[in-house]
Amino acid sequence: MSPRKKHAVPLEQAERILAALAARADAQMQVEQAVADALKAGGSVREVAALSGLSGTTVQKYGRAHGWPAPDSTSAG
Repeated sequence: MSPRKKHAVPLEQAERILAALAARADAQMQVEQAVADALKAGGSVREVAALSGLSGTTVQKYGRAHGWPAPDSTSAG
């Protein structure tokens, strides 16, 4: 039995795949920014997690990646 020949992905399907990947990356960034904005607006990690279905750890990760908590919002001991 001879090995199967490999075929290139047709251009139309390749473009579709690449566009979908770009859209997924954009959607991910929108989710992260929306979560961070909710935290910056005063939402609690627990409430944002419950609303979004994300874990509290993920909510905190997204928040920190996008400027939450604000550096001036922490109290100096």
